[in-house]
Amino acid sequence: MLIAMNYKPSKTTTLQVGYLHQFDYKINDETGRDFLQIGFFIELFRKISPNNSIDTDIKDN
Repeated sequence: MLIAMNYKPSKTTTLQVGYLHQFDYKINDETGRDFLQIGFFIELFRKISPNNSIDTDIKDN
């Protein structure tokens, strides 16, 4: 089970901090393990949406 929070400081980066509780049923360890997870993600190939704005101003010729 993972509980995490994300923070997006810019359009291409994300910081994630979370708590992970891991339990393996195949091992005779009944307590499981606890981890603090820290992640930093960078988008290398960001899709750029086309500019859909339409100029509706009337211009004099």
